[in-house]
Amino acid sequence: MKSENENKGLISAWLIFLLAWFHAIIEARNGLNPIGFSKKYDFNECDFASGLSNIKQFVSRLDDESSLFDCAELHFTIGRIIYGGKIDEDEDLAVLQNICSRIFSPEAIKSLQNPDKSHDLLPGVSIPQGFIDEQVMSDILNNSCEPIDSYSSWLGLPADAIQQYERIKTRELLIKTENLLTES
Repeated sequence: MKSENENKGLISAWLIFLLAWFHAIIEARNGLNPIGFSKKYDFNECDFASGLSNIKQFVSRLDDESSLFDCAELHFTIGRIIYGGKIDEDEDLAVLQNICSRIFSPEAIKSLQNPDKSHDLLPGVSIPQGFIDEQVMSDILNNSCEPIDSYSSWLGLPADAIQQYERIKTRELLIKTENLLTES
């Protein structure tokens, strides 16, 4: 049986991994505006650092029965306050909170409790049995492959989102070119 400190260390490492994944997804979606979010938001490493601080405080408050904790506090602080506090469009906030709830899901947390079962974080990203340390986390990321259908599925976007984004950027380029020609 693991000691309370070992359990907290495992929970902390897992939540930090999930936070890093969440941050990367939010940053990637943010770069695809207006498809990922309706506009570009100022997400940065300070948000990740705030999330880390929040996770450390959260884990320090857990007791020995912590393996059954509720994800609602993480959803609120990370999805509503830290990252969500920068969003001023309701639809974008709903998208961000949905991603937060999906990543910091009870199923993801329960995967720590069940060493006999892997957990699919996303298509092509499976957390193996006995998930424990940073090397395993690195292996997960190094061995993960982009879904065959589209990288957009990792971001929770429609399969054709990248093509939509490219069409929007192409239209913007054409408009800028036309404006330059008419101004000269």
